[in-house]
Amino acid sequence: MKKHILTIAIAAFLCLNTAAQTQLVIRPASGGMKAIPINSIARITFADDRLSAVDLALPSHTLWASCNLGAVYPDESGDFFAWGEASTKTSFTQQNYKHYIAGHYVSLGTNISAGRNDGATEALGSQWALPTAAQLQELVDNCTWTWSRYNDTQGYTVTGTNGNSIFLPAAGNMLNGSTHDNTGTCGFYWSANSATTVSKAQFLGFKNGERKLQENMRDLGFCIRPVAHQPQTKALSLNVESPTGTPLQGIGVEFDPHFLTACMAKNDGARPADWDSIIVPRVKKMRPHNFRVWVLSQWFEPVNDNNDPNTTNWDALNFNTPEMQALYKELDLAEETGAEVTLVFWGASVNTWMAGGQTGNWLFVPKDYNEWAENCAILAKHLIDTKHYTCVKMLTPINEPNFYPGHWQRMTAEGYASVCHKIAAQLQRMGIAHKISLNLSDNIDTDVQFLREACTRTADVAGIFNTHCYKFGYENTNAEIGAWERTNVDLARAVGRKHFVGEFGSNRTVAAARQTDIDFYRRGILIDRLVLNFLNNGASGCSYWQLFDSWYSAYDSYPSMQQIGMWRYVKNAYRSEPYYNKLKYDYEPRPQYYAYSMLTRHVRPGAMTYPIATSQGNLTASAFKNTDGKWVYVFANPDDTSYTISLNNSYRSTSGTFDAYRYLAAELPYDDALLPVVGHVNGATHLQYTVPATSIIMLKER
Repeated sequence: MKKHILTIAIAAFLCLNTAAQTQLVIRPASGGMKAIPINSIARITFADDRLSAVDLALPSHTLWASCNLGAVYPDESGDFFAWGEASTKTSFTQQNYKHYIAGHYVSLGTNISAGRNDGATEALGSQWALPTAAQLQELVDNCTWTWSRYNDTQGYTVTGTNGNSIFLPAAGNMLNGSTHDNTGTCGFYWSANSATTVSKAQFLGFKNGERKLQENMRDLGFCIRPVAHQPQTKALSLNVESPTGTPLQGIGVEFDPHFLTACMAKNDGARPADWDSIIVPRVKKMRPHNFRVWVLSQWFEPVNDNNDPNTTNWDALNFNTPEMQALYKELDLAEETGAEVTLVFWGASVNTWMAGGQTGNWLFVPKDYNEWAENCAILAKHLIDTKHYTCVKMLTPINEPNFYPGHWQRMTAEGYASVCHKIAAQLQRMGIAHKISLNLSDNIDTDVQFLREACTRTADVAGIFNTHCYKFGYENTNAEIGAWERTNVDLARAVGRKHFVGEFGSNRTVAAARQTDIDFYRRGILIDRLVLNFLNNGASGCSYWQLFDSWYSAYDSYPSMQQIGMWRYVKNAYRSEPYYNKLKYDYEPRPQYYAYSMLTRHVRPGAMTYPIATSQGNLTASAFKNTDGKWVYVFANPDDTSYTISLNNSYRSTSGTFDAYRYLAAELPYDDALLPVVGHVNGATHLQYTVPATSIIMLKER
């Protein structure tokens, strides 16, 4: 009742003369306030208005979602789907229909609900599914249907005998490519059931005064209104195993200093103030342990200081360029949050002195290894001894030196080892070799031979070795992921060093700047699964590419904009995208932001990893003992099965209380707030907890 009274009061307020009332000021009970310009408010929505399961008192006890798949509010159409396609698209034709092959429609069976061809299950996890034709018919037969208007959207209010209701917008349909037809007059909602002919499927169609189940071509674009689904539950007994022996160096992010330079130059809506109001607070919330930071030589040495790499002319250098000022901002934040920084020299940019006259695209291996080494050491010396940054811990000479054959940035292992030794010598000459270490190899995931040679050739100067990883996805098992990292760990360990996963993401990469699953709810589970598998197999840590979407150059075209972030850039930048109107606000977090933040916030540097072996599906689990002696258990479950876990930990004996955190699609916050505690469990050597299908559960000892 309080919510409804408040809504009426706010509505009345918004109707006042805006010349007198220009801002809505929100004052939380905890203190402080937030002022919002009235002309920027589209609607007032309370958190319980988003996706939820509504009980309409149906005979089957089916619970219906409060909004369409892909929508946030009940009046939104959400996304359109061809039948049996798990992802939305903007063009719907027979030719681009996934299940139309060689002139024939491929049979998907009679019922695709809760399977891999179910768009609701794929997007929201196994707690949601496409309704069957029987469930749609039950909705028609057992509810009162009233043609109505919801926020200027026409559709049906469907009311159960208990008074609860849902709204089905008359969102129309997609056909003949990108034609959007029947908007505001008709609704088309897929069922999970095929039709009498293989080319068709059953759906619920309606218009004012009529609603019934029908059949139509599978390649058309219709809406989906999910229903709650109860996955199968299995009992599992799991054990905390022996520690890996590798303390956690960190779980971090790629955080490159382009926001205050390239992004500002684009003039597309991003503001310098967003650094302090958005980026800094989010980093402080997430608490990533490491920043991997891109740097370029010309930022501080626009021309060669002199022709003697063993004598530095400091007067010829400029440490006050816009790029350096942006770098200082990042390092200030690292100092404040306790994050360790790895400086990554990306290469020699085209048309710079370091490129040595090389022509082509973007970046090159510098021609003069001696000058390159001096340049790297100059920056480290300046940041550590002049600026007194204690966060700068490591230096990587070049990004992905073993990139594909013929690439302008490819190096041989011999050449790579040569420059690494030259950099080590320059650090020694400048008196900072004991203050910074070399983070070496940085190789791509498909070339273990380069790492093997780098370990052999540079062990005497390396502090740690790292590899990038974009080869694993939803189809890969824990054994496959673990075996890959175990090979890397063994190579580094053979020369007395640790291995770190320097960059990682999913295997759905498109031209380096995109990954097609970036907005998937399930991606959050995959990202955490990868981390747990890396650490369970001896990795000292990992760094996700990248913290947030951004421009890497003011001259980049939109296809080159990096869009693999934990959160988006300003909404205006995506105006050419079909999903543009679905974006709610600038810098909108993606689901993986909430999943990854569970790890960065609660598993801390120095923690010891204790693998938890699992034998069911791809359930992945780890136990961590933080340096304060408190335990954290993490279960990343991509399976369509829920597990009741009985966990035994022989490494602890005293009883304790564990706070539970849960990553579930229907529970993700509206804003950038991190996932809250949802319950607790007590235990000593033994505890029990249920891990829902397609979810992440974290149990953190108080």
